[in-house]
Amino acid sequence: MHLEPVYISGVWWLDLTQAAEMLSLSPASLKRHYVAYDLDSIVWHHVLLFRLDDVSRLSADRLSQASRH
Repeated sequence: MHLEPVYISGVWWLDLTQAAEMLSLSPASLKRHYVAYDLDSIVWHHVLLFRLDDVSRLSADRLSQASRH
């Protein structure tokens, strides 16, 4: 996986496609449900971006839950 985060206002952000790939979700599913996942987001130049820290945390949580099953 190759990530190209964007640095805006002291924070690293991922676009929808990269965040979805990191979470093993479809971009459409992430776009519909990102509020339920408690991900901080912004729209920058008409592009939906997700805070890299939040995506990393959620990815690690999902991975640890999957390893318990």
